[in-house]
Amino acid sequence: MSSLSGKQGPRYRHLADDTEPYETIAVEKLTPVIGAEISGVDIGKLVSDQSRSNRELDEIHRALAENLVIFFRDQHITPAQHLAFGRKFGELHIHPAAPHEGDDPALMKNLCG
Repeated sequence: MSSLSGKQGPRYRHLADDTEPYETIAVEKLTPVIGAEISGVDIGKLVSDQSRSNRELDEIHRALAENLVIFFRDQHITPAQHLAFGRKFGELHIHPAAPHEGDDPALMKNLCG
């Protein structure tokens, strides 16, 4: 996986190899073309435990590159952990008109529920 920096932020390129298994996470494709659900990871521990290996995060980056959209279910994280996890993928976008939570405008408010 390589980070291709440009004016619009980092981009990740990964050539998928179906024979290369994931070792630290489980990835279930949602469609043949786009989307996957990742399980076997606790985002709260991932961003707060500095002694952890980068392998788990590397595999999450790979899953994103291969599937373009990834989902994590049943995560119980704080707003600070949510922001820290997002920043593992690059600079966060701040939408000038979007309502936000707390003091950080990068944490947009969920208007759907």
